[in-house]
Amino acid sequence: MLYERNQGNGHRLLLRLRERCKRGARSRLAYDEMKGCGAKFDNFFTARSYDKYHQTFRDYRRETEQIVTALGLDSSAAVLDMGCGTGAFAIHAAPHYRKIYAVVLPRPCCAVPAGKRIKPA
Repeated sequence: MLYERNQGNGHRLLLRLRERCKRGARSRLAYDEMKGCGAKFDNFFTARSYDKYHQTFRDYRRETEQIVTALGLDSSAAVLDMGCGTGAFAIHAAPHYRKIYAVVLPRPCCAVPAGKRIKPA
């Protein structure tokens, strides 16, 4: 629901938005679910470079431990990692859960986790 103001530019903007909606035009403020967000992994090398760069300043293992603790799930849980990117969380969380489902859309990202392995503790 839009908040209405009876004065100034806000009211005029509201009236314009309503008029555009009546005509079926999309607002510039509308969210586009089909538009991607975050890094664009156009090819394998971009995805691999992104992953290597993030390893220089992020501690994936520590971040994963914090997330695992915050979730509070036991080892019989199955976890879904939507938008897993290069698989950093899924790979480090795997020892904590029965099953991890890691879903990624850009095809080049799929090859990066396949080349990564962690040693069992």
